[in-house]
Amino acid sequence: MYPNGCLINSEKNNIVVFEKDLNNPNNEGFIEFWEILDKQEKQLTFKKRTTKNKAFTIWNSLQKEGWEKVETQR
Repeated sequence: MYPNGCLINSEKNNIVVFEKDLNNPNNEGFIEFWEILDKQEKQLTFKKRTTKNKAFTIWNSLQKEGWEKVETQR
């Protein structure tokens, strides 16, 4: 299954959202890169459709770099 959740960097100024595609949740989804401008405002920087394998590679790589999972999205 495609990873589903958010990771935030240690500086707390970027979030990456992993969201499965509802039409193909086992194999594909989207990765959204958000910049946190302040506590109330975020800006979408980039959104990309990707496969499950590529998403897990990015998810694991970010966690190794110190990104932490967070519960809230956007």
